[in-house]
Formats: sequence, C-alpha cells, structure tokens
Amino acid sequence: MNVFFSQLPIWLSTLCFVVGIVLFLKPKEVIQFQIKFYQTINWRMEPISMPKEIQNTKLMGIFMVAITLLTVCYILRNRFSLLTQSG
Repeated sequence: MNVFFSQLPIWLSTLCFVVGIVLFLKPKEVIQFQIKFYQTINWRMEPISMPKEIQNTKLMGIFMVAITLLTVCYILRNRFSLLTQSG
C-alpha cells in the first residue's frame, strides 16, 4: 500500500485533534472567524447568546478531541492486531 494512504488516517486525526484543541482554547476567536467568513459570502451571522455559543464551541472542541483519541486508539489497535496475526 502506498505510504501516503497508509499514513492518511493518522494525519487526519492529528489535524482534527489540533482543531479540537483550538475550538476549546480559543472559542471567541473561532466564532469571530466564522462570522467574518460568512460575511465574505454575503451572509450575516451572529449568535443569539454569545456566552452560550462560547460554551457550545468549547464542548464541540472537547467532543472532537475525544472522538479523535478514540479513532487513533482504534487505528493503532487494528494495526497492532494485524501485525501480530501476520507473524
């Protein structure tokens, strides 16, 4: 199998982990980025309650980190079991 494709799940998981950390640590900045992005495509977007949106963004970051860690554990477990079965 091509090395790029064999490493792709790990690289994507790393990217998702970093995004989850940013969502958790910098929720205000992420929300402001999202607002500016939508303005560039001619949409006005603003949360009804900024404190609630910050809380939800932090929760989304925690969820993303948790799912990423579970995914990495699953990938590594399957790779390890394939190595022990082939030997």
